[in-house]
Amino acid sequence: MSCIKSLRTYPVTFDIFADGGVYLERSRHNLISQLGIPADHAAFMQRSRTPFDQSVEEFIDSVTTIERLGSYWSVAEGEKYQALVADAVASVKGLSGTASMSMGMEILAEGTSKGAALQWLCNHLGISTDNAAAFGDSLNDVAMLSAAGMGTAVANARREDFEAAAYITLTNDEAGFSRFLTWALGE
Repeated sequence: MSCIKSLRTYPVTFDIFADGGVYLERSRHNLISQLGIPADHAAFMQRSRTPFDQSVEEFIDSVTTIERLGSYWSVAEGEKYQALVADAVASVKGLSGTASMSMGMEILAEGTSKGAALQWLCNHLGISTDNAAAFGDSLNDVAMLSAAGMGTAVANARREDFEAAAYITLTNDEAGFSRFLTWALGE
């Protein structure tokens, strides 16, 4: 809660992923259309978030399990708000932040990542991560690309993804995922 409280006065969203849904204060739900993000993404965000009217504290007390938090801010002031949100997250012991976009941050329990999820899944299936393939293009994919034996960054990925990946394939628009799988499976 201290993370959210420290950011209340800023025009950022606080998306609460809980009990299998995504929730957002009604007063901040309308902020989505003002962030300057692509219209199709903004429309998806508005459709996929259920607005609530009570305080964040009351809402959090009403859910069983919080999976993660998310925060989005104006594209035009990205660096400013990214730093503010990152500082707020860093000030809370047990939280970490990662990003899939320059105007948003995923706020997670420390130690959770796509890489940790891949390791769990491989253990659950009884296979080595050396035999796992993973694809990514954003900062939230770096740990997963590092963990997978066939970690693959698409050509439109970030520098950090290229550094973590064992392979690089074509862009998303060039069907990099399917072309890499066709190559890897020898078809």
